[in-house]
Amino acid sequence: MSAATLDTNVLLRLLLKDIPDQFQRARHLVSDTATDFAVPDIVFMELAFALDHHYGFTRPQIAEVVRGAMSIPRLVCSFQLIEATLDLYLAQAVLSFEDCYLAEYAHTSGSEPLWTFDRALATRSTWAREVP
Repeated sequence: MSAATLDTNVLLRLLLKDIPDQFQRARHLVSDTATDFAVPDIVFMELAFALDHHYGFTRPQIAEVVRGAMSIPRLVCSFQLIEATLDLYLAQAVLSFEDCYLAEYAHTSGSEPLWTFDRALATRSTWAREVP
């Protein structure tokens, strides 16, 4: 079985169906091949950012789309880390997806605490601490 990497824009087109030609091409790519598709963590950050800043999605809508992306067959990603990121992101309305990811990365990688100057992050995440 072969492997390939998916870019954020392919996932956006596939999930949003907002550009019909690109949606069809993305759907064909993902459904008509025997390829595993790697999705780097940065793609999920870009996806959340685009949905928030360019499409005006709410946090629950963003979580739904990200989970939809993770349900694509043969997709290979950091499922547990992204899911933990989404849980924190939904629970802490002032933290960005990126901050939630950093805090959860520190925890899941055994590299906690996450040292930061971001007081909001330090007080709203179990895994982050403000630099003294």
